[in-house]
Amino acid sequence: MEDGVVVKVEAADQAPADLPLVGGCGRYVVLKHSYPNGAVLFTRYAHLGRLVDGKGEMPAVGARFKRGEKIAEAGPGKIMHFELRPVAQGNATVDSGWTKQYDGIADMEWSRYEPVDPRKFDPDAFGGLGKRGK
Repeated sequence: MEDGVVVKVEAADQAPADLPLVGGCGRYVVLKHSYPNGAVLFTRYAHLGRLVDGKGEMPAVGARFKRGEKIAEAGPGKIMHFELRPVAQGNATVDSGWTKQYDGIADMEWSRYEPVDPRKFDPDAFGGLGKRGK
């Protein structure tokens, strides 16, 4: 994804998911990506092993990462869960359970937006960047 800023770091091995009924998702990091056209996208990397960046340090809230930089390592199963959560009209949850648990908690704002299928999402179109050449 594009450059982003860390908005949430969950270091607990058995961290709960963003909604209580979903179950655990282990360690995770959430980045906020702001595009030149004003669009905002959150990405979440979950089921992580070590939370360690390319410098060997744990990512901190507010840290900036460039596209392609290491933010963590996959867990022992070598499986990482990746989510895209675009801030878009009609994509925010209005679930009363979410509101009761997270409303007003700044580092959980990302979880208000529903994840979309990364295979069907075009970040270049969303961010107004056009198609990139490879």
